[in-house]
Amino acid sequence: MAAALTVHSVQTAAAQSEVDCVLEPAARVTISAKAEGTIREIPVGRGDLVEKGDLLVRLDAELESLQLELAQARAESDLDLRGQRERLLLRQKEYDRVEQLSQRNIAATSALDDAGIELSLTELALEQAKFDRKLAAIEVRQAQALLDRRSVQSPLTGRVVAVDAAVGEFANEQTSIMEIVQTDPIHVEVFAPGELFGRITEGEIHEVVLMPPLDGRFNATVAVVDRLFDTASGTFGVRLEIDNPKSIVPSGARCRILFGAG
Repeated sequence: MAAALTVHSVQTAAAQSEVDCVLEPAARVTISAKAEGTIREIPVGRGDLVEKGDLLVRLDAELESLQLELAQARAESDLDLRGQRERLLLRQKEYDRVEQLSQRNIAATSALDDAGIELSLTELALEQAKFDRKLAAIEVRQAQALLDRRSVQSPLTGRVVAVDAAVGEFANEQTSIMEIVQTDPIHVEVFAPGELFGRITEGEIHEVVLMPPLDGRFNATVAVVDRLFDTASGTFGVRLEIDNPKSIVPSGARCRILFGAG
């Protein structure tokens, strides 16, 4: 009976273990240019909140803009296509006229052959004009893609934590321009003691308390429980998530969590 009471006491203590934790952003992204060029605009600064798709960096794009304008002008022009259609109508009329004369033995057979060749060549020219218009449309998309590479949009909703470049600098794919962290959700990273292994399950809700000098309490949901036990430290990893749409919960802060209190 006494042994049973002792086991129950240990289990209760384990279920109520208080563990240190740290708050981390869900993602940390280094922003670089997609192409080489001079930085013309950085519309955001350190501490700014950005939405996914917001403009972060724009490189000099005068040449790419002109290439797009030229490609659009070519794609929008249908002069050659209309001209070939008119020529085809004319060649068809000429062929029909020569065919009628040939049937009446007024025109030679060679004249009919020549008219047929001209008609076929004009049909091919019309097909080439249609193909050229398709190529022009592809060139527009290609020029637009090259122009899009002159700007960088935010890949996530988060906060700018560092700006490492300035307007006027030369940038390329290896240049670190800024760093953004995703603050919603906030990850709560925990190395839980071994006695809690098997007692923490995904979906549980626990209270996270910020450590001084910060103050605050937030509910966190268990998202990941590592199945790999670290025998050296006697711990295993647990990740919880805190919804943080208004960026109230600070990342990088230390905290404590009481497992078994949720």
